[in-house]
Amino acid sequence: MKLCILFTGRLTNYDKNFDNFILNIVQDHEVDIYMIYSKEKCNRDLVAGFKKLYSPVECKESDENIFHIDYDNIMISRYYEKYGGFENLPKKWLSRKYLIDMIKDKPKYDLYLHTRLDVSYPNPLDYDMINYNYLNIPDTKKDFCGFQDIMALGTYDKIIIYLSVYDKLLDIWRTRKTNPERNLEVALRNETVHRFLFDIKMDVFCRLKKTFLKKNKIQSCDPDHVVNADHIVKNL
Repeated sequence: MKLCILFTGRLTNYDKNFDNFILNIVQDHEVDIYMIYSKEKCNRDLVAGFKKLYSPVECKESDENIFHIDYDNIMISRYYEKYGGFENLPKKWLSRKYLIDMIKDKPKYDLYLHTRLDVSYPNPLDYDMINYNYLNIPDTKKDFCGFQDIMALGTYDKIIIYLSVYDKLLDIWRTRKTNPERNLEVALRNETVHRFLFDIKMDVFCRLKKTFLKKNKIQSCDPDHVVNADHIVKNL
């Protein structure tokens, strides 16, 4: 099988997670890699090393020129009110939208997989669990009452739906708080999404602080924000 691996985000951990990525994601498949990295100085310092190790077909910096945000007409979640950094949410999805231009004129692959460099995988991905008729999003059991927004798999038509979520954010925020996982579930509410159990290790290494930022705390569900999930196909 020929895989198209799509990376977005920071380049941190690109070398620390490389062996894990090859063992548990690439396995014995033929792969091409594409990368849109966020506009931060640390990424510019790391891009040469990333290119040497991963040999991407294309690797570009996101311009992060996001849409205008009318803060009077959206509901900022408590997390962003407390810690800030809200604009990183639309920037993240804008980077993913840019991937569409990278791959649209390329020969089609058997499967497209989006993920990040700053996560690792405790177990090999079982590709036999993938349903090619649907967009596939792993159920990590740490999805904050929505869909985890790190990893998705599908054929070309399905992954384009996932990469286009940026275009729906403003409409979503008019009625729902700016919660990444819940926002993604709302954005995909008209799509049939296949969920399958697969763990993603969320220990994000910060090169600048030389430490690990633990992100394993599970937030409790807010019943007022749980989306009707009749469109979800479970494979548990």
